[in-house]
Amino acid sequence: MNRLSAYGAFAALLCYAHLANGQLLKYESEAEVHGAAAVSPETIRQILKKLQTACAPYQDPNRLTLEVAVAEWELRHRDFLKENERIKQEFLDVANDSTTTPETKRKLLYIFEVIAPTAVEVQSNALISPLTLLPDAKSKISICSSYAIAISEGKFNLERNDPVVAKYLKQRIADNTDKTLGKTTSGLSIAPDLAAADKELIGCWQAQRVVRLLSDGRKATNDTNYCTMSIQDAQIRTRCTGPGPGAVIEYSYKITKPGVYQATMTSNSGTQQGIGTTREYIYRIDGDSLHIETYLQAAQPPVATLAVKVESVSRKVPCQDK
Repeated sequence: MNRLSAYGAFAALLCYAHLANGQLLKYESEAEVHGAAAVSPETIRQILKKLQTACAPYQDPNRLTLEVAVAEWELRHRDFLKENERIKQEFLDVANDSTTTPETKRKLLYIFEVIAPTAVEVQSNALISPLTLLPDAKSKISICSSYAIAISEGKFNLERNDPVVAKYLKQRIADNTDKTLGKTTSGLSIAPDLAAADKELIGCWQAQRVVRLLSDGRKATNDTNYCTMSIQDAQIRTRCTGPGPGAVIEYSYKITKPGVYQATMTSNSGTQQGIGTTREYIYRIDGDSLHIETYLQAAQPPVATLAVKVESVSRKVPCQDK
């Protein structure tokens, strides 16, 4: 309980300063680091999202856009963001515990409900304010493109701006992974919860909606049921029947961590393009629905019609063939 002290959480508010002054943060104790990890990098993500919204009217489709740059940032920080959320929940659990004093509860909730949102607002306004001072759209497009490049080059990355918290989150992630996978004297063995997630994935899933985020910031949504994916122990087979030429694509795959699998394309009846490539997929199963998202590497310079992120929702259906 000591590590979840309100003092440590208050120290987390320092994490916003580096966005403005570029100085690396210093912590006096692990409690302070733990507190900072309860709000970062989620707070940075919120700041970047606000910047993305402000720059939405000022996008050059021939240059890297904020939407693409922020999506790539989220991909790089995916594991950090998940662990950040877990730590935040630990603080909230303490705040809502019946043994927690009213004063400690008030302080903890005040951090997440008042101070953190206010700090995000202040820092995002500092980044957005130059847009209001520029006289013409061309100048605003230029500065928004500069922000996109800065994000893409890692200038807003947690490891660059707060390496102490980044290291702390990495260690927590590694420790949690060890617990999930389970160590044995002969090596790693799949833990029951990971194996169960794999069993839930096995079966046939018919696509209901596919959303593609394009390099120019547009979203292309396709509500379709033309494609069905059959997932077995080590193979994925996708069959698409229309409206154009049908295709059967096969992949080998493996679960790399809970909610994530890597798939390598082994055959494609429609084209040889992509065979041998491997991609990571983040999935979530909600009853009979399968939610998947994957990221594609953006071309430089970007191609307006190239998807950099694909999200899909499928429903479980009886398998027609094996």
